[in-house]
Amino acid sequence: GMPTTRWCEKFGIPERTWRRWQARAKRERPARGPWPQPARRSEADDLLARAEASGRVLAVHHQRRWEADVVTLGQVIASGEIGEVWRAIVVRGHQGDYTAATPAAPHVGDQVVDWVRSRACGGGVARLVGPHPVDHLLTLVGAPVATVAGRTAGESGDDVDAWFSADVTFTSGAEGHVEVFRRLGVPPPRATVWGTEGMAVAGDGRRVEVRRHDGTTRVVDGLPPIGRLGGEVYDDVAHAVRHGGPLRVPARHARDVVAVIELAERSAARGGAPLVFR
Repeated sequence: GMPTTRWCEKFGIPERTWRRWQARAKRERPARGPWPQPARRSEADDLLARAEASGRVLAVHHQRRWEADVVTLGQVIASGEIGEVWRAIVVRGHQGDYTAATPAAPHVGDQVVDWVRSRACGGGVARLVGPHPVDHLLTLVGAPVATVAGRTAGESGDDVDAWFSADVTFTSGAEGHVEVFRRLGVPPPRATVWGTEGMAVAGDGRRVEVRRHDGTTRVVDGLPPIGRLGGEVYDDVAHAVRHGGPLRVPARHARDVVAVIELAERSAARGGAPLVFR
């Protein structure tokens, strides 16, 4: 989400060249360049195979895995407090166009990031926002994916999705739902998990409420606000390179996220029919 000028300076790309590549991509003539591209499961499989064959560390920047409310929900589930998970819903969204970062905070500037409105450049909320909530869903349910069904909708004049929905079934029998909005409006709970003994809700990111079927309730509040994360990713990479330790977020988790989004997009193109996850 950084401004184009700073992006070009950071990666040593002439700004005129960058903007020419973007213009060509928007005309459905994608040029080879360093901007985001829609990731595919086949590409993820290839990266995993190359990393394994070469003995290299392959890490992904799933920094949102460390959001405090998601971590707390995971602890509630792992404790057995709400029993076996049978349904989970995760919702995310922006409040309008995706804007560049400022020195103070991400996505609060007034410069609209234009590539997110181009399918050729990897835009759309499924690819831009979707990886985080999909990763959260897979992490919270904690079972292999069985099927994926997707729906998308766009705004007039766009060639990308402004709304994305994925219904996921798991081999455990659990069901999950992810929904992503460009214009979210009044925010719903960020995540809700139902288990055989109760349910848990992460509302605004600062608290998690647990309510068991026996009537007991518990609230975990005062959680740190959602902010800049990612140090955990770099710590893991450094430890893995220096000492051979495992990554807390294996690259195969990112492969599964990519596969779910890709299947959901294919399902949406077929009217929302469920597709088998492989």
